[in-house]
Amino acid sequence: MDSITPLRVRFAPSPTGSLHVGGARTALFNVLLARRLGGKAVLRLEDTDETRSVSGSEEGLLADLAWLGLTFDEGPANGGPYGPYRQSERLPVYADIARRLIETGHAYRCYCTPAELDAERRRQLAEGIKAPRYSGRCRTLDEAARAAFTREGRAAVVRFAVEPGETVVQDLVHGEVRFDHHHLGDFVMLKSSGWPTYNLAAAVDDATMDITLVMRADEHLPNTPAQLMILAALGLRPPRYAHVPLILNAEHQKLSKRHNTVGVGEFRTQGILPQALVNYLAFLGWTPEGERQLYTFEELVQVFELERIHRAPAVFDERRLRWMNRQYLQRLPRAEFEGLLVEAFRGAGLLKELVDEDSQSAALAWASIFVDAFGEGLETIADAVPIARELGNRVPVLDAAQSGVESSAEVRAYLRDVRDYVTGMAAKRANEAGLLRDLPLSVDLPALAARHGLEKRDAYRCVRVALTGQEHGAPLQLLFALLGAAKIEERLDAALAIRH
Repeated sequence: MDSITPLRVRFAPSPTGSLHVGGARTALFNVLLARRLGGKAVLRLEDTDETRSVSGSEEGLLADLAWLGLTFDEGPANGGPYGPYRQSERLPVYADIARRLIETGHAYRCYCTPAELDAERRRQLAEGIKAPRYSGRCRTLDEAARAAFTREGRAAVVRFAVEPGETVVQDLVHGEVRFDHHHLGDFVMLKSSGWPTYNLAAAVDDATMDITLVMRADEHLPNTPAQLMILAALGLRPPRYAHVPLILNAEHQKLSKRHNTVGVGEFRTQGILPQALVNYLAFLGWTPEGERQLYTFEELVQVFELERIHRAPAVFDERRLRWMNRQYLQRLPRAEFEGLLVEAFRGAGLLKELVDEDSQSAALAWASIFVDAFGEGLETIADAVPIARELGNRVPVLDAAQSGVESSAEVRAYLRDVRDYVTGMAAKRANEAGLLRDLPLSVDLPALAARHGLEKRDAYRCVRVALTGQEHGAPLQLLFALLGAAKIEERLDAALAIRH
């Protein structure tokens, strides 16, 4: 790494959908290394695939990167000396490069039709060739033949003329990797539409933007020989390469949108915190020294080393991510935790059911009690939504037999007394938002139970079952404050209405 100066790295996603966690991990590694070594991080959008381009993807991708806290020194949003940073705005550059390579004999125009190429591929398969490749038949066309094809109306692509031999890639993760040119064939550089293929655009942009280190996913390692050949033909200095391991799912298969959660936006919706996702992604294919697992972004910058990136694929474990997210939730400043909960409840359309008064202060007050009651058990912010929904709605109530508590006249009389107690106390002690706070339940509920000959433990269980349908849960002190008088009365009335 010491020889790579100045250090200029790039993250070059294709805006063809939401930001994949694999792409986010690649972006993170590049930004961490640049910040650690005082280099520059460049964001370049490889938007030359017309068939896969998705409207709004660029905006979503930039929003996901911003949410993760990943910033770049140059890019489409903030510009820079090597722009433009969208490949779709660099088409004249690629056309000029293709022309130069044709003129120097390193490339040629190919007029083969899709039907002819398919027939050639099928013929090679029939002959037992497992990896068919273009035969290069247009490579030796004379000017008369090219002119004839042009008059015929055939569109031409530009192919690179691959010479026999091999390309050796000195990869900073995998070491020396050799590629036999026999298996490559004369690859397409420029499509008939005038748009470049990945190998042409990536190679040219890396060189002309003075990128000195390309750190990207393993799946791009087979593309590297073609890019090196293009740069050699142009007399341009190639960058160094570091191909980081793929991310697999629990079944050790490639992460798939069909079967796995893979989008950064999806994890955001699930209530994963950006700092937790960044910490988790950093550990996918890389480990620092020691046993420590929780790092802030700034701490990751201090310890990140390319030399500690693994060669083997990493396995994405959502349970591990949720565990890590829980650690970060517990470390959040209280006000931030409460604010995130209110945002989640508002997004789920629950605030009207949870808080009588339509105000941010009332919502935050309710969220504060919620944190006391359920905060330690949450793995994500989204986990709070179904709990809050149960508190906001009328819930199914188990009968006494299901709860393990005998339904007796004494129990029913006790529940009626609790309802009357709540009604009376609410009139005296309800706060501005209509929440019951600081009721002396530990004294008053046992006293009411004693009137009917009930043990404290059984009495508490009866109340909890009547209010939530569950025998265990948050302390009644907090549960009363969260439900409020009206819901408590409604739920106790519902429990008393059950016929036994």
